Amino acid sequence: PSSPPVTQTVIRTPASLAWCTMLLTLLMSMGALAAATQKPHGNTNSSASFLVDEPKYILFNLAPGDGYDACTTSTNTTTWVNILTHVHDTVLDGHSDKESSTRVGVSILLSLLNCDDSVVEENVQALLAASTISGIPVFLGIDGENWWDRSGLWNWFDPTAPGYDLANVENVEWTGWSPNTAIKISWRNWGRQIRVKPQQNIHAPQVMALNKQKLSSVIKILVSWYVNLVPEKKYLLAGVKLGWEASIGWNSYYYPDGNKFFDQWPTNSSHDPTTGLNHTARANPPTWGAQQIGFAAAKSAGIKTSGTLTRDDIANVVRLYLSNLTATVLALGYPSEKLFTHLGGTFIPTNGALPTIPFSAGKTTGANLGVSIYKEPPQNSPGLLSELKREGATARWGAVEWGLAMFWTPPHDPHGAHVAPGSAEAWALSFAATLDTPGCQLLAHYNWQWSWNSSAQVAQGVRMYVFGGIATTPVG
Repeated sequence: PSSPPVTQTVIRTPASLAWCTMLLTLLMSMGALAAATQKPHGNTNSSASFLVDEPKYILFNLAPGDGYDACTTSTNTTTWVNILTHVHDTVLDGHSDKESSTRVGVSILLSLLNCDDSVVEENVQALLAASTISGIPVFLGIDGENWWDRSGLWNWFDPTAPGYDLANVENVEWTGWSPNTAIKISWRNWGRQIRVKPQQNIHAPQVMALNKQKLSSVIKILVSWYVNLVPEKKYLLAGVKLGWEASIGWNSYYYPDGNKFFDQWPTNSSHDPTTGLNHTARANPPTWGAQQIGFAAAKSAGIKTSGTLTRDDIANVVRLYLSNLTATVLALGYPSEKLFTHLGGTFIPTNGALPTIPFSAGKTTGANLGVSIYKEPPQNSPGLLSELKREGATARWGAVEWGLAMFWTPPHDPHGAHVAPGSAEAWALSFAATLDTPGCQLLAHYNWQWSWNSSAQVAQGVRMYVFGGIATTPVG
């Protein structure tokens, strides 16, 4: 596809009453949520915020194509002002969040290896100018892995397509330790299965060099803008996330003997397998029910050159990838407290097995852990809680991709009353179950057009949380 799909699919179902009750009891015991009063989140500073007067954020992500084109067409400052203001005012119904400790803002996505450099830079400059004018915070998701069609770096096999070069076999993943096992295709399911370009070798020198070059250009613009903001305007930068569920074999999985489906039916996906990933598969080997890939990245990174790949090997490969990007960003003077990673593959099986990849893979020196939160609240993820506990009292993290309220509803409110799925109260309690978890700095709701099927309830839920229209400590 020319632009990314805007949904994500794993097996997501409403939680059972039993585990919800256990969860909410855990929340109370941890003191993770505010006291059961009508106390607003405004005019207070959470102990989980480590910058003076720094707010927390509820961000609404705009997918490329939803009001802007991140890749081929620049969006001017006036248009960005209109977009930011529309989202902000729709959510808050014209009310101001200036005195609140939780601010409402906008998140956007940049796929560096799939976009024109000039367009990316012009969009970022215009967006930041619009943030300054409107006073509305912004958050940038920067990815060089998932969408790289236009780079041509994947093309080692198709002489009729742009970028064809046999040497590009080093830039894609392999099913073994030899380039003779290179893949030509991958699959992704963010709502429905689609064909995508082969999983990238995230440590291929050519790929990493281009990724860092493009990343640096964006970060330089951000740093120049941020350092010139007066202190009381620093809140306008909610943050940057590196990666978009960074992983191997998760958002670009490969079926056994997958190349044959491309070779025999290069433009016809009707013959493709549709089983997808097995989220309850054992942790080792880390195939998730597909064919193991990751050999090329492990070899390029110097992590392993023979034998089998383990869950820890994949975690080390991903951690090193995110560490390389983190170091690039910090070297340019970007503030570490506003830098997040985005780790993928952290689905927690319901059978009590290990997460598909440990959360520690997303924690790098100088950046905060960023994860996706959909099916279950963060307090129901022992791996996440353990990682935050390991980091200690100063741990910061972000739900950098979030859709909890679309899949989870508390069994009852703080007073024991029933909570209707999709109601404003359900949304407010879902915001609380995430943002009031110790160390959580922000959540980015994916996506704006998703939630606006129930816009009144979502917007009211935001206002209830931000302005204190609901007691946010559930009763266990």
